Amino acid sequence: MNVTYYILFSIKNQYKIVKFINSIHLYAIMVKLTLRDYKILAKLDNNPKESFNQIGRNLRLSPSVVERRIKNLIKKEVIREFKTIINYKRLGWTYYSVYARLQDVNENKKKELIDYLKNHPLSGQILQCDGRWQLIYGFFAKDIFQLGEELKEFDNKFGDYIKETEKIIHIGSHHYYRGYLLNKEMPHAKEPYLGGPEKLIKLDEKSIKLLNSIRFNARMNFIELSDLLKINIDQIRYRIKSLIKDNIILGYWLQLNPEKLDLYFYRVLFKSKNMSEKNERNLFNFLNNHKNVIRANKVFGSWDYFVDLEINAKDFRKFMNNFTNIFSNNIQEYETLIIYDEVKYTFSPVFPLEING
Repeated sequence: MNVTYYILFSIKNQYKIVKFINSIHLYAIMVKLTLRDYKILAKLDNNPKESFNQIGRNLRLSPSVVERRIKNLIKKEVIREFKTIINYKRLGWTYYSVYARLQDVNENKKKELIDYLKNHPLSGQILQCDGRWQLIYGFFAKDIFQLGEELKEFDNKFGDYIKETEKIIHIGSHHYYRGYLLNKEMPHAKEPYLGGPEKLIKLDEKSIKLLNSIRFNARMNFIELSDLLKINIDQIRYRIKSLIKDNIILGYWLQLNPEKLDLYFYRVLFKSKNMSEKNERNLFNFLNNHKNVIRANKVFGSWDYFVDLEINAKDFRKFMNNFTNIFSNNIQEYETLIIYDEVKYTFSPVFPLEING
């Protein structure tokens, strides 16, 4: 009776229909995890490169148990990938993203569009979402002219299916620990930060190949990398240390599937006002200390900032109430999106095999 009433009532309210359907969808695909699983995820979230032995010692588990559970989490698609956070700005690249509303696109054409972006060596994050925008995509480029060429090529292929777009330039990006995994706040004083003015650095071809190899697999060990790149292990070790020292490798990122944890992926975009350096510092401190915030970006364009959260609908409403109350003098306007498919997420392009600079 209650369900029937809800469906009839929701026919007049599209948002509630979507919410109802999404709730069923999440319930159907979520994975039942143990406390031990969450502890392992929290360790990997803190350091995706941590070995089975290291995690086992910390959690008082055997390495074989840790390995088996991680493989199971990958198999169940709770863990998607282990990414390397690469400071593409130091190599002379900038990331631009596009928010698009689609039109007249069937499923086959949409798949063709998504596949084009997914396989493009310079594409970045590809998100399918509900809200004002249906698709978020972007390209890494050396300059605005290269970006123009990439966007022109995309528009020539798929422009008839794009109704409206907004474009932004990514200036700075903070990445935060997922405190929700252990249900506690986990402020990260030295969280990986990608942004700000950077002094360009030159890399040789071997280091470029190394970066390309670990973009989507940060857990590749020295032996695997040595076999793949035909470089001896000592050279691999030396090059990775140098890339870290030179702030090319900033850290590592565990990509999870929030739906498997009965959570939504929300993005909040907002324009600011009265945003002094002190106010901005307070903003990022607030976001850093919230257990469900996973990312906060400063951008240039239609919005000034966006925030990503992995969170349930009820807690998201609490977050927004708190957020807008605390920063009422700094938020001019905002909009929210629900990301239902994170098709691709990368911190760098496939760097061309040429000496940078």
